[in-house]
Amino acid sequence: MAEMRAFADLYASGDSTVPERRAALLAHKQSLEDRQAELDLCRTILDRKLKKYDEIMKDQR
Repeated sequence: MAEMRAFADLYASGDSTVPERRAALLAHKQSLEDRQAELDLCRTILDRKLKKYDEIMKDQR
């Protein structure tokens, strides 16, 4: 929330803050990419576990 407020303040200050706003957006983009990588890893692990459970259930039939 504080980051959004800081960005809004920069925006209100006009075009002289474009470099700072661009840097803030790039940092946010990196944060999203990092989070996506974590989520992708979690999905991979979950898929592996589900596959294993499917195999166990199949063997029990």
